[in-house]
Amino acid sequence: MTSNFDLTHHVRGEELLTSSELIGRCVAAGFAQVNARQLVRRGSSRNGVWRSEKLVLQNNSRLFCHSSFKGSQKFITLLLPILAQERPGLHRVLRKLLLDEVVLKPHAQMLLASPIDAKKVRYPTYESEIAALEEILAGQLEAEGTLGERLVMKKLSGTMSSSAAGLSAQTAFQVEIALTNILIEYFRRQNFISWNAVVGREVQGGLIPFNNYPFFAATFSWISPLARWDPAAGKSKPTPVVFHACAGPCTVWDVEGLAARIERAGANKTSRLGIMGIVAAANFEPDAWKKAKEEGFLAINLRQLFGDFAFDAILQVQELLKNVCGDPKKAKDDEYFPSPLFMVTVLDSVLSIFSCCFVRSPQVIDTPESCGACSGYRSLR
Repeated sequence: MTSNFDLTHHVRGEELLTSSELIGRCVAAGFAQVNARQLVRRGSSRNGVWRSEKLVLQNNSRLFCHSSFKGSQKFITLLLPILAQERPGLHRVLRKLLLDEVVLKPHAQMLLASPIDAKKVRYPTYESEIAALEEILAGQLEAEGTLGERLVMKKLSGTMSSSAAGLSAQTAFQVEIALTNILIEYFRRQNFISWNAVVGREVQGGLIPFNNYPFFAATFSWISPLARWDPAAGKSKPTPVVFHACAGPCTVWDVEGLAARIERAGANKTSRLGIMGIVAAANFEPDAWKKAKEEGFLAINLRQLFGDFAFDAILQVQELLKNVCGDPKKAKDDEYFPSPLFMVTVLDSVLSIFSCCFVRSPQVIDTPESCGACSGYRSLR
């Protein structure tokens, strides 16, 4: 029989409580509010009651449960709605991890909406967020500090299946980069975005920093409805445009992650910078499409834009790249992961042909460029 001064008396076997819920139970058992807080703070380290240390909720609240319950399937089920309310970034990563069993570092950074330089903002860093997910036994970080760094399900950690899943995710990520490059070229030729003001890509990470947050691409648009008038300068300014591409179906957490990064990247002390978001995928889940419309994003169905035949060719390139990289079952060592620069080179070589075939500039009559046979006229001249 347990005493009221023992927290196990207030926490049931398969239950997950927040600080406020546990304090409320102690108060209901006869404790004063101050004494209940002290009991929760001091008694959590005794008698097998777990208190979250790295996973911190809003208002510095913590989670409590029996130590043996932490990390179980029911624990994760109870945790998801709490994270959705209190820590949306962790909720998005955990949802993707449960679905795909692996989350690459770039994808985790985008879903978490983590700042690149943590000193400039108040939001949690990528490292602290991953540490919180490891604390609850939801996943394990592998290949840390390498190009193949990834968060995997606890059950896959250290297995060949983890390496194979990581290689597959890495390939899909490089396809997403290539799709983004094709979209940039497409919008350039439509004069929707600037030809020259494209933020340079960091080859190592594969993402582009814009206002301290990572995106697949960032540029600017001078389209009249998007241009912003600057009274001080006496002229118009372009609107930033950021891209997000999905090699597979676009999920609601993909859209939410993009929205969170745009919100944080556009925030400053005096005003909010308007940023246009473009999200592209082969298809959208209904909730993702609805969320994209609510956020005012330009949602692009790649199959409708390029056609089924063209997009299927892109997917075949993805499979070809997997074959070029070798057998995923042999990817036991981190060094087996191919260089992203090599993967991008292979993709660009093939997809550049696709871009030339399906992404064409508007032709002007009576100019050398209007004739396909004279495409090299300018350089020859």
